[in-house]
Amino acid sequence: IKRKFNFEMKIGLLEALLLISIITSDGISHVARPRSISKPKAGYDMDTNMFSPDGSLHQVKYAVKSVLQGSLTIGIVCKDGVVLIAYDHKPRSLLLVKECLKKIVLYESNVLGAFSGLQADGRLLATQTRFFLANHERLFNESSSLESLANHLSDVYLLFNDYPSPENQERKMHARPLGVGSLLAGKDHMGFSLFYLDPSGNQGRWRAKAMGKDSHSIDEKLKMINSLELDV
Repeated sequence: IKRKFNFEMKIGLLEALLLISIITSDGISHVARPRSISKPKAGYDMDTNMFSPDGSLHQVKYAVKSVLQGSLTIGIVCKDGVVLIAYDHKPRSLLLVKECLKKIVLYESNVLGAFSGLQADGRLLATQTRFFLANHERLFNESSSLESLANHLSDVYLLFNDYPSPENQERKMHARPLGVGSLLAGKDHMGFSLFYLDPSGNQGRWRAKAMGKDSHSIDEKLKMINSLELDV
């Protein structure tokens, strides 16, 4: 019984070491290693600040995908204004008060915002937008340009990798990329403008832009329209 137990222990140990052994009455006569098992990638999607070998930040890519699953939102710059359209395609409970689902937010009389993606992340951006506009008005006694606001929000998107430093002991604002895309619409010294920001922190000025579900197909249709010739 003891010999049988030792035999089973040896077999279990060899299997644990990924060794295939041929056992005979004379002992172990042959040991062969199986084909090497490829190891998974070293967890590049587990760290928000680690680039993969192909130069990607996987957590940011996942955040961009969450925007594509959000509500369809469209912004269009016309010759006499900017139009924001938000469509909630998700089925909602009849018990839910629909007014609480705000996809378009009024910041100032000439600045609007819209979100697609995680609603809680959108509220964080809305709070940061109001703080920035109020502080700019207090410090400079004038309204901020839309481009300055877009640059500030671009920095907010990237605060997930803002580690404390001797100069700045504050903790980073959020531990992951924001899973929300945002449109900024308004009028400043550049005229009527529309900015789009995605979870990677990229921002740019657009004539027309769609985000959320089916946004790629909508963008293709918007390319065929000269929105600057349209009236609001």
